[in-house]
Amino acid sequence: MHYFNKSQCGFRKQRSTIDQIMRLADDAHNAVNNRQYTVAFDLVWHDGLLHKMEKMGLEGNILNFVTDFLANRSIRVRVGVAMSNSYQLQNGTPQGSVISPLLFLIMVNDIEEPSNGVRLSLYADDSATWKSGPNLTALIKDIQRFLDRLTDFFDRWGFKLSVAKTEAIVFTRNRKFRPDDVQLTIGGSVIKVQKTVRFLGVVFDRALTWSAHVDYTVARCSKRLNLLKAIAGKRWGASSDVQLIVYKALIRSVIDYGCTAYNTACDSTKARLEVIQSKALRICCGSMAGTPTAALQMECGQPPLALRRLRMISNYAIKIKSVPDHPTLPILDDCWQNHYTVYADGREPFGVKASKVFNKSEIHEIPTAQLITAPMDTSRNGRQQELS
Repeated sequence: MHYFNKSQCGFRKQRSTIDQIMRLADDAHNAVNNRQYTVAFDLVWHDGLLHKMEKMGLEGNILNFVTDFLANRSIRVRVGVAMSNSYQLQNGTPQGSVISPLLFLIMVNDIEEPSNGVRLSLYADDSATWKSGPNLTALIKDIQRFLDRLTDFFDRWGFKLSVAKTEAIVFTRNRKFRPDDVQLTIGGSVIKVQKTVRFLGVVFDRALTWSAHVDYTVARCSKRLNLLKAIAGKRWGASSDVQLIVYKALIRSVIDYGCTAYNTACDSTKARLEVIQSKALRICCGSMAGTPTAALQMECGQPPLALRRLRMISNYAIKIKSVPDHPTLPILDDCWQNHYTVYADGREPFGVKASKVFNKSEIHEIPTAQLITAPMDTSRNGRQQELS
């Protein structure tokens, strides 16, 4: 029995932010490369929550526990030594509580599924909706209809939408497109149409070149390189092993996040990330500036980022194929765009790249919930390193 909305990926087993990022990125990528458009945009009432729990069949002690958990809660604000009056809370769940995320999911669980090809993404309280097609006017009308239905749902159940944090973007490479052509509203307030939007930690740009996201990633990693330099030193600094651990935790993790989506960027854009890794490995090895990148990778046991992205593509594809009814599974489907659209080398959609990996590896059937472990090898210096 499915208790939660199939579009919800927040606080759920075998779901993550990457699932929703990949759904939006794949639809937008296909639309942009087929001269189409993709239009997208980015509190809990106690009595309503208890009513929904009863409708789900939750009763007895668990319902009494939640009722007591939410009842008679107050809030006060302190600024310096001054203290405000105490106010009773009618909405919201206690922050930091282990059951608060679950209660929120129950509250938004019955959001009506969109129709007419409109897609919905939910990750806790961070949501997006979009639709792709050749007719921009029709897309805007369908999106607006669903927005009106969402507004009615939120008003009915005591939610408060943050219009100021809501943004819209139109994915297109049409140079004649003007942001003024898009008029979307929530509760009478006009939604801003931006050239770039940030969704679940990934920056999407209008033409889906991913240059804005790479700029954002390079800026974050450059600051963290300074931290790596601070602990480096042949006489007094941390060992190369410790520095590699710091690199993986603080820098490589930032580069890896969303890489299955931004892998459709051009080679010159992705090459900027290779420069970041080379700088980090050079610091870890204490080598000179002219040391070849291949030598650094061999010494540190770190593959080129292109190979690492290929491995992560295959791992992610295996994951979503092994989970029944996974919301991101359709991106692996063979569709007409894959056969009739001419993609630049290396800029094929995720499904095409994944199928190439499977064909080369002769992987056809993926057992449900199969555990995939990375192969390991022992390098010359005795450390265990990943093969890819």
